[in-house]
Amino acid sequence: MRKLVWVLLLGIIVLPALAQEKVKKYDWNGVEVIYLPDQSFPTYNFVVYFADGALSDQVGGETDTMFSLLTYGTRRFDQKDINDNLDYFGVERSSEVTHEYSVYHVSGLAKDIKPTMKMMCHLFSDATFPDVELKRYKTIRKERLTNLINSQSSLAGRSFRALSMKETPFAPPMSGVLKDIDKWNSRSLKDKLSYFNTKVAKKIYISGPKPILEIKEVITKECGWGKADFVRNAQAAERKVLAKPVIHLVTVPHATQSYIFLGRFLNKNEIGNLEGLELLSGFLGGGFSSKLMQEIRVKRGLSYGAEATASGQRNYGRLVITTYTKNESVVETVNVIKQALQDTIEGKFEDKDLVIARDGLVGSYPFRFEKSSAYLDQLIYFDHIGRDYSDIYNFPDGLKKLNKQDLVTMASQLLDWNQLTVMVLGPKELSEKLKAIGDVKVSSYEEYL
Repeated sequence: MRKLVWVLLLGIIVLPALAQEKVKKYDWNGVEVIYLPDQSFPTYNFVVYFADGALSDQVGGETDTMFSLLTYGTRRFDQKDINDNLDYFGVERSSEVTHEYSVYHVSGLAKDIKPTMKMMCHLFSDATFPDVELKRYKTIRKERLTNLINSQSSLAGRSFRALSMKETPFAPPMSGVLKDIDKWNSRSLKDKLSYFNTKVAKKIYISGPKPILEIKEVITKECGWGKADFVRNAQAAERKVLAKPVIHLVTVPHATQSYIFLGRFLNKNEIGNLEGLELLSGFLGGGFSSKLMQEIRVKRGLSYGAEATASGQRNYGRLVITTYTKNESVVETVNVIKQALQDTIEGKFEDKDLVIARDGLVGSYPFRFEKSSAYLDQLIYFDHIGRDYSDIYNFPDGLKKLNKQDLVTMASQLLDWNQLTVMVLGPKELSEKLKAIGDVKVSSYEEYL
C-alpha cells in the first residue's frame, strides 16, 4: 500500500509537469540555457548561476554585498525608480551566495518577462552601487551583526561554522565579518560585478510557458553575457582525527539557555553518497521519531527539539547536529548525544526505527518539487556537483535500497566522537561544568561577528 501511495504521489505531483525528458538545453551566445517547460501557471522562474562565490573575495562579504545591492542604483535610475519598476510588474528577486557558486533568482508573470529582463540586464550592466546607498547598507549590516546577541540560535550557527571549518577556505561567513564592512566601496563592488559578468562561467535556468524563451535577444544583447571559463574549484586538506574532542564554549552574557552544536567538516571523499547522507540526517534528527528527538526530548525532556543535517557541495560538506537546553542540563545533553551517536555506530537500534526514517524520506520526497522553482534549484545543485538529472528520479529508489548495515557504515565513517567539533554557546559559568566531558576552550561571541 505504501508503495502504491508513493507511485501515485510521484505521478500526480512531479512527472506530468516536470518530466525529465522535457528539460531542454540551448546555447545563447556561449551561455548554456536549461529550460524546463511548465504550463501550470502563467509565471516564470529565471535563475542565473555563476560558477564562483565568496571564495573570490579579497575583502569578506564583497560578493554577497554586490549581488544584494544590484537594485540600489545605476547611472540612469535611482533605487526608488528601480524598485518601483520591478514592483509594478510584481517581480520577486533574490540572490544566494555560497563559497563555491552564486545564483540570482527572478520570477514574475510570464507576460511581463521582457520588460523585467530588460531592467535586470540593465542592472547587471550598469549598477553603480551609489555611495549614499552603500553607506546606509553598511550601517544596517553592522547593526544586524552587533544585534545577533538577541538571536542566539543564529549566533550559535555563525560561531559553529567558524570553529568547525577552521583552517579550511570555507570557514568565513559568506556575508563577511564586522571588520570587513568598512572596507566595502563602490569601486570594488563594480569591479566585482565586472568580474562575474565577464570572467566567471555561468548557466541560465528558466521555467515557464514556452513563449518566455523570446527573451533570448534581450539576454544576449543587453546583459552582454557570453562564453566565460572560470570555475571555482577550491579544496581543503583532509580533516585530521583528533586524540580527543575539544569542547568550545562561546560565551554570551546573561544567557538563560545554551545552544549545543556538534559536527565536522566533511572531506570530498565523504560526500558522494547523497542517499546515505540523507538517511543518516533523517535517522538522527529528521523529525519527532528520529533518534536524537527520542533520546533528548521524549525520554528525558532536555529540549523541545534536535536536528541533524549532513550534506555536501562540490568539494566539501558539513555534518551539523543542533539542540538547546537549560544551562544546568548542558553536560547531560551532550552526553546523551554522544551515547546516541555511539549506539548508531554500533547498530544498537531497532530495524523499525530505520524503516520509519527511510519511509518518511521517501514519502516526503515528491513534495520537494511541488513548485517548478524548487525543481529548478535541484537541477542547479546537480549540475554544480556533477550529478546526472536522472538521479533526481532515482533518488527514492536509492534510499529504499539502504539497509541497517549501510546506515551503520555511514555512521562509523562520520560520527566518531574524536572527529567532531563540539560547541556550546552559553554563559561563561559553564566552563567548569564542561570540563567533565573534555578540555574546554573559551571564547567570546564577539570574536565571530
